[in-house]
Amino acid sequence: MDSLCKALGWYFPLMAKFKITSIEELIFRKFPYSCPYCRETPHRDAKCKNVKGTAKSVDHSALKAKYIEHHAKRPVGINDWQKMFNEIYPRDVEATARSIVGLFEEIGELAEAIRVFERYPKYLAGEAADVFSYLMGLANEYDLQIQQEGQPSFDLQSEYLQRFPGLCVQCGYPVCVCPLVPDSTVGRMAKELDLRADDHLFVASIEFFREQAIQVSKRVLDEIGGVEGLATRFPFDRGEANRALVLFCLEAARKIQDPKIAETFRSAALKTATSVTYAGSPRRPEDLSSMINSVSTLMQKGGLDAIGVSGPGSKPLTNSIGQIVVNVARRDINTTSNENVDNSIRMSTIYGRKWAELSENVSLDDLRRQISKAVSALEAESKSYNNEEAMRALAEAQSAAAKGNGPKVLEALAKGGSFLLDIATKVGADVLAKVLSQSMGLTGS
Repeated sequence: MDSLCKALGWYFPLMAKFKITSIEELIFRKFPYSCPYCRETPHRDAKCKNVKGTAKSVDHSALKAKYIEHHAKRPVGINDWQKMFNEIYPRDVEATARSIVGLFEEIGELAEAIRVFERYPKYLAGEAADVFSYLMGLANEYDLQIQQEGQPSFDLQSEYLQRFPGLCVQCGYPVCVCPLVPDSTVGRMAKELDLRADDHLFVASIEFFREQAIQVSKRVLDEIGGVEGLATRFPFDRGEANRALVLFCLEAARKIQDPKIAETFRSAALKTATSVTYAGSPRRPEDLSSMINSVSTLMQKGGLDAIGVSGPGSKPLTNSIGQIVVNVARRDINTTSNENVDNSIRMSTIYGRKWAELSENVSLDDLRRQISKAVSALEAESKSYNNEEAMRALAEAQSAAAKGNGPKVLEALAKGGSFLLDIATKVGADVLAKVLSQSMGLTGS
């Protein structure tokens, strides 16, 4: 109980620090006596999972309508807010651990919103409301817990006011006039170790700090140079990483004996240099994959041994970039023949993009259930539907869906063609039919 009250005791002054005129308004505009995603009370978990994390997560006009509809029900005191959130999100004692992890996540998002507050104040409004909802959820779970133990339900508002009675308990004023660092708050931390002159825990020289960061970066790059999948996440489109990839391509062009491949490396260096973007800009994963895969394919054609990963005057970062590219090239050699590399990269990118579009309105769980429905239909009427290729395509799609791999589902369904589309339509699998119609036009040669 004490921890809950302390959490609220930090939360309310933080909102005041950002000059929030009404915490009640801030919370109710996002939670107007209903879940902001499914807009129901109690919320429907399955419906929420279908819309969260997409561009259509929150229907703002529909949420505003709920705000108007329920405005007369807006809670007044802390207990009323606790009751409202219990009605929206009924709690379970067994879920306390998940709620705590969820609160940690929301606090992290609130910290991010504070970081960008001056440019994007709307994020603070939304994340602050989320943090409050989790605090109320934990209060409701605690209430359930003590009732199960045979204790009476508690009054959160009364408990809070006993600890924070309408004025600052340190200075006695309604509006706090305490110094920035009150002696009484320092006393709570008196058990901490004293700093000695030889501890050197804080940076004295920014330049020295920068040099240390560069050395740590080099050690990390050396350590993770061979990690599978790193290439697609590496920031080749910006900063020193972009420059190092350009230098590596130019060095490879110098070493390659074949003039045509050497010229292609120089072209890759130019393309990489012109694709550079500014620090802090949104990442473009498909562009990064295309960039690194193009260079690794060139390396396969030019010969890995001939190119190597270092040369006279090469910088450590260039060598690290080279090692990453070599590992991508070696991986591709082991998994596919050279003549199929470009096409497989192209098709995986296409299916990935298409799934990114479809996933805004298509639930993978719904799709998996409808694939199972189509499989059952084919198995039940095997005499009428004698198509082994369609069955293999459905089995492959079913396996990919179970693993949560949407692009692989599309790739598998595309193999079934119009036959599967007819089956999906016949058995009323509308989601599957929609996905099939989108995937059929993606096959490449």
